[in-house]
Amino acid sequence: MSSAFKPVITQAGITAVFNATNSGLEANIVSVALGDLGWEPSASATKLKREKRRIPVG
Repeated sequence: MSSAFKPVITQAGITAVFNATNSGLEANIVSVALGDLGWEPSASATKLKREKRRIPVG
């Protein structure tokens, strides 16, 4: 049985978005990381526990 991806916006991600621009909300997603350990990340997470692949977006 497969499950759908559930993206989590972390505090580090929100901070990066606001630090990038001072006049609104803007972000550039440059890659997507996938791991093989099932866990529910919290808002304070900064990386995957067992990253297996990072795919460039663009």
